[in-house]
Amino acid sequence: MNTHLSNEQFTEIFVAGAPDAACEGHLAGCAQCRAELEKFAASVGLFSTVALQWSETRPQAATRPAPRWTAARWAFAPVGWALAAAVVISVGVPAWRYDHRAPVAGALAGAADATVDSPADIAQDNALLEQVNVALTTNEDSPLPEYRLGQRDVRVR
Repeated sequence: MNTHLSNEQFTEIFVAGAPDAACEGHLAGCAQCRAELEKFAASVGLFSTVALQWSETRPQAATRPAPRWTAARWAFAPVGWALAAAVVISVGVPAWRYDHRAPVAGALAGAADATVDSPADIAQDNALLEQVNVALTTNEDSPLPEYRLGQRDVRVR
């Protein structure tokens, strides 16, 4: 081999722990790649040593056991459950009552009377609707043709 090992091949050597046959053969004959591999191994070893020394100088975190349930905590457990039940009842009962309320009799009776119209009321409503229709259908010049809006532009390609 006349080319040196690539960075990917060096990475494979360090990840796998041992070079494959082709890399091992190249390392046996190439002093430059062997020196690069030794230099990198020394750098990794130095980093490992410094990291270990740093971790040894850090103060140990005091581990303490998980707190046990004491008698005082057991005494307050029913209070917590009672509070949770009070919240559920204070929110749930009004919500259920609102959802299951009976219709008001007076409101429905008034609505039933309002639906019966006399022929005079119907004639007056129809006259009003005719006036609205006339006001909406006045023939005014529209700006749409001026700007070619609303027209289809059909082109043959």
